[in-house]
Amino acid sequence: MLLLAPAASAQERVSGELRVGGGYDSNPALASDPSSRRQPSGRGRPEPGLATEDGLARIAGWIGGRIGDSPYATARLDVDGRVYGRGEFLFWERLVLEGALRIDDITPRCRLEGTRLDVNASDDSAWSGALACGASARLPLGFWVGAELNGGVRAFDAGQVDGLFGAGASAGWELDWIAVELGLAAVRRESDQNRARRTEISPWLAVRVATEHVGGRASYRYVAREFDSSSRTGGEHVGRAELWGMPLPWLGGYAELELGQASGGPQALAYERVQVTGGVRLVLDWQPEVADEPESGPATLLEDGAVSFVYELPGAERVSVVGDFNGWDEERGRLERSEPGRFEGRFVLGPGRHEYHLLVDGVPRRPPGAARYVRDDFGSENAVLVVGESP
Repeated sequence: MLLLAPAASAQERVSGELRVGGGYDSNPALASDPSSRRQPSGRGRPEPGLATEDGLARIAGWIGGRIGDSPYATARLDVDGRVYGRGEFLFWERLVLEGALRIDDITPRCRLEGTRLDVNASDDSAWSGALACGASARLPLGFWVGAELNGGVRAFDAGQVDGLFGAGASAGWELDWIAVELGLAAVRRESDQNRARRTEISPWLAVRVATEHVGGRASYRYVAREFDSSSRTGGEHVGRAELWGMPLPWLGGYAELELGQASGGPQALAYERVQVTGGVRLVLDWQPEVADEPESGPATLLEDGAVSFVYELPGAERVSVVGDFNGWDEERGRLERSEPGRFEGRFVLGPGRHEYHLLVDGVPRRPPGAARYVRDDFGSENAVLVVGESP
């Protein structure tokens, strides 16, 4: 899945998440992700001795950091471990290193990934590495588009080696508390096993809803496989949904549901699967204090429904307030410099809840002094202002 939306983020930040819980899986033999499976071979019907349904204990999470603003570099480690009641297990780790350069609304970037998958319920255990390069562009009204080219290699413990070459495109829209993302990925898998060579086309859709205390995400992906050996050709549907609540900024609960179904030729992957997990969610979010943060307080609501923004920023050349009320557009949110180091602006906002961010000489800043903040999808925070209430 592509994750190419441009980020509005602090220059230095460390974030992370840990989920601990348990659940039920109707088909442990299909626990590994579709893109990691060695080759479809009827594994919807597990090998003798493997449970066809079982309970599981699960620990999953990630930790990541970011340095710089433009250019910037990020590193992230993802883990997912599942242990089933009868001894089956799956452990998956991925390290992602990325470098990017923000040029106004265009962000070119390259990403290097290394992955290890250990699973004893199939022949999927493998090492893999990949390099992807692409670019994304932020458009008016909260829209964005992105594209990338990628290639890599996957070496399975069973002896099979696959070369992966592909491309993808994605587009999305985000406004206030909702984000929608859709895309299309194409991958060609060349292998030293003749019957494993295939082309995979994967359209997908994801929707994310997040408020200060409750959030959720739902995604759907279809994987169409065209094998050089046509009798193995088939398609696979994978749907995921998760819901979380955060009564405290660092502690909450979550529930996750995964559904899978596939069919195809006589030798194709064919299965049905349900997995549900739930548990406790711990969140880490740290960033250093910004020494030159504006000295002024929050936005001020005026009697006519307008909002006044005033910031003291010695040395700044241009300052903008970007938010859902102006399409996150830097020019439309430009503040006037009334005197050296002082920037002012007045905007009319409709009634309801609004999010906004600060741009200082093109660099994102967390707006100071707001009574409420909400974490965005890119590791930063937006200020929240509700028209009709005291800020």
